[in-house]
Amino acid sequence: MHSAFSLSNLQRLPGGIRDVARRLAGNDPLTAEDLAAFLLLQATPRETLLPIYWKLLDPAQLPQPDALDNPSEHLLLVLEGVTIALKHSFRLAAIHSDSDSRAGVTGRLLPPLIELWDRLFAWVAFIAIHFAALPVDLGLDEKSVLWSFLSYSNALFEPSKCREMIDKKPGLLCLVYRSWNLIISGVHDKIPIEMALVTCFMPEQLAERQSYLGEIVSGCGGSIVDVAKLYATHINVFSRSLAASSPAIIENPVPLMALYNIYNTSWTLNTLLSVDGSVPVSVMKPGPFFEVLVPMISTRALVTVLQGLASVSASSLGETMRWPWAQSVAGVIYLLAMVMLSSRARFRSVLRIGIIPSLVLALAKEGDFTIVAGAFVRLVQEVLLPGTLWKKTIRWILRDLNAAIDVVSSHPLSDSGAKQNYVWLVKATTVHYEFLNPPKVDDMPVARHASCRDTQCSRIDERRRFKWCSGCKIALYCDRICQRRDWAAGHRETCRAHPHLTHDELYDICDIVQADYLRRSAEYHFLVVHAQMSNTECDPPILLVDFQDWDVDANGPTLMTFSENDEEWKGEIQDATPRWADWLSCARASQGMLQLHLVRISFGLEAQYLLMPLRLSGSLLDENARRIYAMVREECGEQGFDKQAALEKFRAVWEVEKVPDEFKRFHEVII
Repeated sequence: MHSAFSLSNLQRLPGGIRDVARRLAGNDPLTAEDLAAFLLLQATPRETLLPIYWKLLDPAQLPQPDALDNPSEHLLLVLEGVTIALKHSFRLAAIHSDSDSRAGVTGRLLPPLIELWDRLFAWVAFIAIHFAALPVDLGLDEKSVLWSFLSYSNALFEPSKCREMIDKKPGLLCLVYRSWNLIISGVHDKIPIEMALVTCFMPEQLAERQSYLGEIVSGCGGSIVDVAKLYATHINVFSRSLAASSPAIIENPVPLMALYNIYNTSWTLNTLLSVDGSVPVSVMKPGPFFEVLVPMISTRALVTVLQGLASVSASSLGETMRWPWAQSVAGVIYLLAMVMLSSRARFRSVLRIGIIPSLVLALAKEGDFTIVAGAFVRLVQEVLLPGTLWKKTIRWILRDLNAAIDVVSSHPLSDSGAKQNYVWLVKATTVHYEFLNPPKVDDMPVARHASCRDTQCSRIDERRRFKWCSGCKIALYCDRICQRRDWAAGHRETCRAHPHLTHDELYDICDIVQADYLRRSAEYHFLVVHAQMSNTECDPPILLVDFQDWDVDANGPTLMTFSENDEEWKGEIQDATPRWADWLSCARASQGMLQLHLVRISFGLEAQYLLMPLRLSGSLLDENARRIYAMVREECGEQGFDKQAALEKFRAVWEVEKVPDEFKRFHEVII
C-alpha cells in the first residue's frame, strides 16, 4: 500500500477537519455520526484525504446483490460513504490533471491514484450492474459515474495503456459499452464529446474472446439485439451530424474514431457469434451479428455517412486520422453492400439516393488507401455488376454513373484495380441497358419466344402466348394439361425450391443472354462445335456463360465449354440444377436443336448457376456450324492450330450465312 494512504497523513489536515477525519478513518464499523460530520465540513478533495477514500472504497464491503432488496442501516452507510469517496476521488484527479498539455495526472499524486484505481473499478462495476436496485437517496447518476470513472482512468493512463487494460481487467469492457450506450441514447444530431473517453478504451483490434462477447452484451442491455441497436443508433446520429456539417470529423476526430471502432468490433462480434468461429467470406450471408445489425441501419443514414466521409480532403485528415478514415470508409462500403443485398427495395433505395459519385471521391484521395479500393472492388463485383442484369435496378445504376461523370473527370481513380472494375461497371451497364431496352419495330416491341416446358409438347411460340406455372410462376406451359404432365414428371418438387432470384430477374437475365447470343452467335456456336469435334467424349458439351468473369474485349460474359464429366464442375452444377440428368438426355436426343447453356452469376460472392438452354426451331445452325468449322479446321491445318485465328475465320463465314426469317432461336428459363 502506498504511503499516501497512511493514517499519519491526516495529521497534515487543518484542525477543524483533522479530528473528524481521524474519527472517520479510525472507527470501525462506520457510524452515521462520523459520516454526517464529514459531510458537514464540505471538505475539498485533497491528497491528504486519500486514507479516507481508501477506507470507504474497501472492496471487502461490497454487498451481495440480494442485500440491496432490503438494505440494512450499515449497508446504507457503506453506500453513502462509497458515493462520497467516488466523487472526491474523481474530482481530485480532475483538479490535478494537466489540462493544457493533456498529460493527465503527473507527479507524486500519480502512483497512489493508480493504486486506488482497482478499488474504484470494483465499486463502479458493482454500481453499473446493480444501479436499478440502489437507493435513490444516494443521488447517483449512472451516466455521470461511468463517465467520471473513464475520465479518471484516462487521466492516469496513456491511451495505449487504456486499451491494454481491456485485456487485463475483466468487466472493464462492459463499463465502456454501458457508458457508450448511455451517452448515445440521449442525443439526436451530434456525437457528444464524452465519446472521446469511450474511444480511448476501444482496442484497435478486439481479440476474439468469448468473455468479450458477454461483456459487450451485458453493457448494452442483455442481448445481441441491444448491441446492434447501439451501433445503428450511433450511425444514425453520426449521419445527422454530418448532414449539418461534414468538416466536424476533421475538427473533432471522436465521431470518426467511434465509427472506426464499430467497423472493427462488428467483425469480431460476428466471428464470436458464429457456431464454428469462422469469418464469413460472403456479404450475401454475412453472419449472425450482421444479420441483426443490417436491418436496423437506416439506408439514407449510411449513404449520408459515406457522402460525408468522401467529401473530406485527405490533406485535412492528418497522419493520425488517415487510417481510421480509410477503415471507416471501407466499413461503410461493406455495410452498404450488405444493406443492398438484404432486399431489392433497399438495393434500389441506395441507388436512388446515389453512391457512385461519393465512391469516386473516396477512391481519388491522395495516398495509400488500398483498403478503400478493395471494398469498392467487392461492391462492384458482388453487388453492382449483378445489378446490371435486372431492369428494375440497371436504370438507377446508369443514372448514378451519369451523375459521376464530372466527378471522374476531375478526380481520376489512382488504384488500378478500382479503375479496372469501374470500367467494367460502365461497360456492363451500357451493354445490358441496351439489351433490356431493345428498339421497337413499327412501334411494336420485339417478340420474345419461348417453349412449353412439358417435354412431350415443347411447342414454340411467342412468350406471351404461354401460361405461367401455378407453382413457381417461372416455367411456361401451353395449358394446365401440359403443366400437370410436367409436374408428374418431377417439376412439382423442383418448383417448390424458390430461387434467390425473382421471376422478373430470371427473365431479365434470360433476355440479356439471348441478346448477347444474337450479337456473338458465331462465338457461341464455334465453341460448342469445337468442343464436340475436338473431343469425342464431350457430348453434349455444356457452354458456360460466365457473368462472374466479364470479358472486356468481347463486352460480354466469358464463354467456355466443359464436359458433363468434368470433376471441377460436376458436383456443384448438379446440386444447383434440378433434373440435370434429364436435361443431358434431352440435349443428346435433340439432334442439334438444343444446346445446354449454363449461366453463372455472382451475387454477394455466392455463385449461382442458372440453366438456360438454347432452343432452336431446327438443326440448321448446328449443321452450318459443323460445316463451317470443318472447312476452317482444314484451312488452318492440324499442326499448330490457333483457336483464336480459327474463330475469326469462322465468324467471317458465319456472319454472311443466310438464316430464314421464320427460324427461331431463344433461351429458356429452367428451375
